Amino acid sequence: MISETIRTPSKLETSGEGKFICQQRLNGLVLRVVYQEYHDKIFVITAYPGKRSRYEKD
Repeated sequence: MISETIRTPSKLETSGEGKFICQQRLNGLVLRVVYQEYHDKIFVITAYPGKRSRYEKD
């Protein structure tokens, strides 16, 4: 699920310090993945479920 969310996110945000936050819907929730890219690698910092109402405002 984490790899799929990074490859095809339904929403992608940028954060400070070169971090990305992507998300994808997951059974009434959203799966959010925070990661950073380094040359040819992706480093996943954290992944967590969240309430859709909190993260899907638009």
